[in-house]
Amino acid sequence: QNNELRFGVTDSFMLSWISRRLHSFFPDVQFYGMVLANEVGGCGPEQLANLQGLLESEEVDFMVLPAKDVAFSLPSGLSAAATLREDSRDAVVVRPGIESVKSLSDLPPGSTVCVSCARRRLQISSRFPALNILESNLPAQSRLRRLYSLDFDAVVAAVAGLQRTGLSAECQEVSPLKLDEVMPALCQGAVTMLCRSKDEEILSLLADCDDNEARLCIVAERD
Repeated sequence: QNNELRFGVTDSFMLSWISRRLHSFFPDVQFYGMVLANEVGGCGPEQLANLQGLLESEEVDFMVLPAKDVAFSLPSGLSAAATLREDSRDAVVVRPGIESVKSLSDLPPGSTVCVSCARRRLQISSRFPALNILESNLPAQSRLRRLYSLDFDAVVAAVAGLQRTGLSAECQEVSPLKLDEVMPALCQGAVTMLCRSKDEEILSLLADCDDNEARLCIVAERD
């Protein structure tokens, strides 16, 4: 059995999170992670070719990618070894002074809510027309910094993203939102581990941490 394995991620924030998860599943295995070039991200033919090249060159033993970026039909020689999923919901984080707010419906009319994508902006604007929705492409850390500087009343972000970046521990109040407030994105909070099909030992090892329910949900969400 391999006692040392190398894995790659495309997001630096995912590196420490997946390292902790792998260690919790396999305490006797030493994992070494690396952040891969942006050219590997995505599920297009070029990205898959770059990904497969890294695996075949044995630069890494397996990849951990957002499930949304992993195609259903993988090239010959690649296999999906495992799927993991955290909390798939979005959450609201509120500014100091209104810690009692646990949902968007609790915010006073005219409150400014900062979001990072059109999906959240359109849903919240439709369901809570009295709120002022601001879409920003700032990193999550910057949006939360501005929240605590009282530039916004609330920030809506993915629970999984807040946990992976460690920001949930820094936030004074994180309240997951109900699905009838904000519907999460497809595959939100899920990652897939890919490795070489010929590496049966690695496939067998990673299968022990596979969340079959999450895998089935991802298939259903993308169908």
